[in-house]
Amino acid sequence: MEENGYHARSFEDAFIAKNFEKIKNKKDDLGGLKNVQEIDDFDGGDYYALTERILDKKSDFAGSLLYAALVEGETWETPKYIMDGLEWIHKN
Repeated sequence: MEENGYHARSFEDAFIAKNFEKIKNKKDDLGGLKNVQEIDDFDGGDYYALTERILDKKSDFAGSLLYAALVEGETWETPKYIMDGLEWIHKN
Protein backbone atom coordinates (compact mmCIF):
# COMPACT_ATOMS: atom_id res chain seq x y z
CA MET A 1 0.00 0.00 0.00
CA GLU A 2 1.39 3.38 -0.97
CA GLU A 3 1.69 5.85 1.85
CA ASN A 4 3.28 9.29 1.70
CA GLY A 5 4.56 8.61 -1.80
CA TYR A 6 6.30 5.35 -0.87
CA HIS A 7 5.14 1.77 -1.46
CA ALA A 8 6.68 -0.44 1.23
CA ARG A 9 7.54 -4.09 0.66
CA SER A 10 7.92 -5.21 4.27
CA PHE A 11 6.76 -4.26 7.75
CA GLU A 12 10.22 -2.99 8.57
CA ASP A 13 10.60 -0.61 5.65
CA ALA A 14 7.00 0.58 6.07
CA PHE A 15 7.69 1.29 9.74
CA ILE A 16 11.01 2.99 9.06
CA ALA A 17 9.47 5.11 6.29
CA LYS A 18 6.61 6.18 8.55
CA ASN A 19 8.87 6.89 11.54
CA PHE A 20 12.13 7.86 9.86
CA GLU A 21 12.99 10.96 11.92
CA LYS A 22 12.32 9.13 15.19
CA ILE A 23 14.37 6.13 14.04
CA LYS A 24 17.16 8.50 13.02
CA ASN A 25 17.12 10.17 16.44
CA LYS A 26 17.07 6.85 18.33
CA LYS A 27 19.32 4.83 15.99
CA ASP A 28 22.01 4.30 18.63
CA ASP A 29 19.49 3.04 21.19
CA LEU A 30 17.50 0.64 19.00
CA GLY A 31 18.42 -3.03 18.83
CA GLY A 32 18.70 -5.13 15.71
CA LEU A 33 20.39 -2.48 13.61
CA LYS A 34 23.77 -2.36 11.89
CA ASN A 35 25.49 0.27 9.74
CA VAL A 36 23.48 2.97 11.53
CA GLN A 37 25.66 5.71 10.01
CA GLU A 38 23.83 5.06 6.73
CA ILE A 39 20.67 6.48 8.30
CA ASP A 40 22.27 9.93 8.50
CA ASP A 41 23.23 9.79 4.82
CA PHE A 42 19.85 8.55 3.58
CA ASP A 43 18.24 10.77 0.93
CA GLY A 44 14.64 9.65 1.51
CA GLY A 45 14.35 7.48 -1.59
CA ASP A 46 14.24 3.71 -1.31
CA TYR A 47 13.44 2.75 2.28
CA TYR A 48 13.53 -0.93 1.36
CA ALA A 49 17.16 -0.67 0.23
CA LEU A 50 18.00 1.28 3.39
CA THR A 51 16.28 -1.35 5.52
CA GLU A 52 18.28 -4.11 3.83
CA ARG A 53 21.51 -2.27 4.69
CA ILE A 54 20.70 -1.36 8.30
CA LEU A 55 18.53 -4.18 9.63
CA ASP A 56 20.49 -6.92 11.38
CA LYS A 57 17.90 -8.86 13.41
CA LYS A 58 14.19 -8.30 12.84
CA SER A 59 13.15 -9.65 16.24
CA ASP A 60 15.65 -7.44 18.11
CA PHE A 61 14.49 -4.41 16.12
CA ALA A 62 10.82 -5.12 16.82
CA GLY A 63 11.53 -5.76 20.50
CA SER A 64 13.43 -2.49 20.86
CA LEU A 65 10.55 -0.61 19.21
CA LEU A 66 8.14 -2.15 21.68
CA TYR A 67 10.47 -1.36 24.60
CA ALA A 68 10.79 2.26 23.45
CA ALA A 69 6.99 2.53 23.33
CA LEU A 70 6.15 0.77 26.60
CA VAL A 71 9.03 1.84 28.82
CA GLU A 72 10.29 5.08 27.30
CA GLY A 73 6.91 6.38 26.12
CA GLU A 74 7.87 6.71 22.45
CA THR A 75 4.85 7.26 20.23
CA TRP A 76 5.39 5.46 16.95
CA GLU A 77 3.17 5.95 13.91
CA THR A 78 1.59 2.75 12.63
CA PRO A 79 1.75 2.03 8.89
CA LYS A 80 -1.65 2.46 7.25
CA TYR A 81 -1.94 -1.12 6.01
CA ILE A 82 -1.69 -2.34 9.60
CA MET A 83 -4.27 0.17 10.83
CA ASP A 84 -6.59 -0.86 7.99
CA GLY A 85 -6.22 -4.51 9.01
CA LEU A 86 -6.90 -3.75 12.66
CA GLU A 87 -9.99 -1.75 11.73
CA TRP A 88 -11.22 -4.64 9.58
CA ILE A 89 -10.70 -7.09 12.44
CA HIS A 90 -12.50 -4.76 14.83
CA LYS A 91 -15.53 -4.55 12.52
CA ASN A 92 -15.70 -8.32 12.12
